[in-house]
Amino acid sequence: MNDIGYSASLRNLSEQYSNRLISLSEYRQRRRDILNKIDEEFNGNKATTGAMDEQFVEPQEDASIFMKTIAFFKNKKIE
Repeated sequence: MNDIGYSASLRNLSEQYSNRLISLSEYRQRRRDILNKIDEEFNGNKATTGAMDEQFVEPQEDASIFMKTIAFFKNKKIE
């Protein structure tokens, strides 16, 4: 699915919830599923379920190296 299709899906879901056709918990579950599909397609991240039913993404090796580089330079004082 492309970004326009995802946008339409989220818009449709929002309208269903606004019109009280679905419950809050169903809205949240379906929204989470759509957002996870978007994340997987565009970022390559697969979500796993955490202990509190929240979605967590395993960090990728490249991302952690990138974040270490940012942290390294962020701690340097520029004079």
